[in-house]
Amino acid sequence: MTSKSMQTPAAHLRLLNAMFCEVTAQYCKAQAAQGKAEAGGELAALSPMVKLFDETIGLVWSEKFELSAPLFDYCPKIHKPTFEEVAKRMDRLTWHLENIGQSEAFFTRPWLGGLLRLSANLVGSVDWLLGELDPAMVTWAVPAENMAETPAVSGHRLSPLGGADNALAHVDTVNMMANKALSILSMLGNAVAGEDDQIRPSDDDMYYALRSVGDELTDIKAVVSAFHQATKSQHA
Repeated sequence: MTSKSMQTPAAHLRLLNAMFCEVTAQYCKAQAAQGKAEAGGELAALSPMVKLFDETIGLVWSEKFELSAPLFDYCPKIHKPTFEEVAKRMDRLTWHLENIGQSEAFFTRPWLGGLLRLSANLVGSVDWLLGELDPAMVTWAVPAENMAETPAVSGHRLSPLGGADNALAHVDTVNMMANKALSILSMLGNAVAGEDDQIRPSDDDMYYALRSVGDELTDIKAVVSAFHQATKSQHA
């Protein structure tokens, strides 16, 4: 059967990148607002954006494969919603979208199905947090030991491999932060370097996306400093 899709995989990917750039910008606003009075409003603004992105992936699936998009349940292994959970889901979705490669051959059913699953998890984590907590009281879930070691770094950004004096955890943490910053810059590049009629991020969205990159670089400095102090005290 000949596909009835009117768009190429490259066109579909440009659309998804442009939309996800908008999602990322609003996520950065919600992230920056945690612990402040406007936290609930920014999180509430994020919800319809991630739902629209999720619905668009489903439409791309339907157009590309002429099949109804599969449905995925959000089944977290935690007992209560946190912004840390939203951050983890956002990081995994970002990584998946950025690691498709340059060839259109990578735009396959398994890859798009994985994108649908990760997007559904992000939608579920945002909805759960909005539905069961007072949004104005949402805060980062930061382990006490990590807070003491690197107070400038949020808990979801730290590697689970060890503390501030663990070399492997240090490398893993810096790598995660650098990859997230590169992913945001790559998405911005894709959004502004496309065709003339392509949807482009607003100045406000660009500001918050670049601010998020700056936050990642600041956190990398804090983690490196904490590692230096911890190892220095060990060898004193």
